[in-house]
Amino acid sequence: MSACSKPPEPAASTPTPTPADTVATPTPQELWKEKGNWRKLNKGMNKEEVTQLLGDPGSIKVSSYEKWFYPSGAYVEFDSNKVVGWSEPLSFLP
Repeated sequence: MSACSKPPEPAASTPTPTPADTVATPTPQELWKEKGNWRKLNKGMNKEEVTQLLGDPGSIKVSSYEKWFYPSGAYVEFDSNKVVGWSEPLSFLP
């Protein structure tokens, strides 16, 4: 009589995350793409706080006030180094 043996059961493995499962963390230069970051802006914030939220601007224009420009038509205006106004990007990228 031959002994019956069961085939070995596959070892449990951790599923590999798919692109849909992973959440990309924006780089400092992509922070401006996050709608939630724009919604955290407040008048009176300083430049360091804005940089932490939105990253460095693409360009800066200085006149009687300072205006930081971001892609997609977005900008932040400063007077005496404090936020006085802004415009969110025309569209947010996924």
